[in-house]
Amino acid sequence: MALTFASQRPGLRGVVLLSPGLDYAGLQTEGPMMILETPALLVAARPDRYAFMSGERLINLAPKNLVTWWPLSKSTAQGAHGTQLFDGKLEIKILDWIAKTAGPRY
Repeated sequence: MALTFASQRPGLRGVVLLSPGLDYAGLQTEGPMMILETPALLVAARPDRYAFMSGERLINLAPKNLVTWWPLSKSTAQGAHGTQLFDGKLEIKILDWIAKTAGPRY
């Protein structure tokens, strides 16, 4: 849903996708990724093969230099998915990415 929203609003400064998928309850992500004009961060854990493979597919569809891909190692993610990936360190990395990508608002 976040990717679809971001693809329809090119003025956004960035979007973060945790454990991305290609189809979630009928929401397709390949089309929105191909027309995305907003920087995106994709984060997925290796143990979750669907999210990991979906993330790889999405970065191959994205406009060049627009998407940052963070595949997490099995030991780091321990099979976590979505917000379960938060471990106190990942949140800081994501906030740093947002600050660098979006920059100050004022």
